[in-house]
Amino acid sequence: MLQKLNRAIKLPFTDEIEDEGLPEDLVDAARKFFEELIINKNNKEPTELSRKFEKMINDYYHSENDFYSTKNLVKSTSEPIIGNLYNINIKKEKLGKIKDFVYLGLLIKGEENYIKIKQNISSSLKNIKDKFDLGKSEEINELINCLEKYKSCNLPKDWKYPHKAHKNLWHCTTLFKGKAKYNEIAKTEEYNQFIEGENVNIKLLGVIYVPNSSIVMIINVEKKISIKNKYPHITGFIKDFKPKYSNNIMECVMENKNINKSYEILMDGKSKLDGKDNLFCEKIEIDKKSHLAYVKFLEEPVDLTSCMHAFES
Repeated sequence: MLQKLNRAIKLPFTDEIEDEGLPEDLVDAARKFFEELIINKNNKEPTELSRKFEKMINDYYHSENDFYSTKNLVKSTSEPIIGNLYNINIKKEKLGKIKDFVYLGLLIKGEENYIKIKQNISSSLKNIKDKFDLGKSEEINELINCLEKYKSCNLPKDWKYPHKAHKNLWHCTTLFKGKAKYNEIAKTEEYNQFIEGENVNIKLLGVIYVPNSSIVMIINVEKKISIKNKYPHITGFIKDFKPKYSNNIMECVMENKNINKSYEILMDGKSKLDGKDNLFCEKIEIDKKSHLAYVKFLEEPVDLTSCMHAFES
C-alpha cells in the first residue's frame, strides 16, 4: 500500500476529478501522514501514523488496488504539503546514478489530454467501422460507446488499460531497461538525455485497431529526443496482446508502402493527407498468427502534453 502511495506522489499531478465528501478524520490523517513523509523522507520503515493512515484509507476505499482514487485523495487533501513533496520527487534533474527503474518514457499529462485521446480513438474507430463495413462487430461498437463517455474509465469486457496500476496512464517508452546492467544503460543516448519532469510535446497522428487484441496510437515526438523504438507509439488499450506487441504492430503495418508514405507525410508536418490516404486495412503476423490491422490517420495531428518519467513498474 505504501509503495502504491509513493508511486502516486511521484507521478505528475493532473486535473482529474477529485473525490468529494471525504471524512474529516481521513483528511486530517492524510495531512499528518504526508507531513511526516517530508520530515522523515529517508526513513523507509512504516511508523504508527503511517499504519493508521494505511488502515483508514483501506477502510474508506475498500480496496488496496484503487490507485486512481488514492491519487485523487493525495491531490485533493494535501495540496500545500504535497506541493513540497512534489518538488522533491519530480524536480527537473538528470537521472545521474538512479538505477531503480524498469523503463523511461514520456508520460501523458492531464485530464484534457486523456479526453483528447479517447475522442480521437473513438472517432477513428467510427471511421474504420464505416469504411470497412464493421457495423455488425459487437466489439467495435462497445469500444466506441465506452470511449464516448470521455470521463469514464470503463472498457468492454476483457479490454484493459496498458498500465496495471493506473487507468489513463498512457506513455511512450523511450528506453526499456528490463534486466540490462546499469553500466550498459548508462552509455545510451536515451538515458543521458533524460531529465525527470521535463515537458515534451507530442502529436497524435493516427490509430491502429487490431480486433480482439490491441489499440495503438501513432505519434510524433516534437522535441528531438532519442527513442529506442523505430516507430514512436503509445499503447492505448489491450485485450489478447501484451503492451510489448505494440512495437511489432507498428513495424508490421509500416511495411505497407502506402501506409508508410502517409506516415512520413504526417511526420514531416508540412502537408496534409488526402482522404484516400488516411484509412487502411493491413494483414499482419504477430507470434506466427495472422491478424487484420486497421489504420486510421488523423486529418490533422492533435497536440498532447507529456513529461519525461522513470517508471518503476
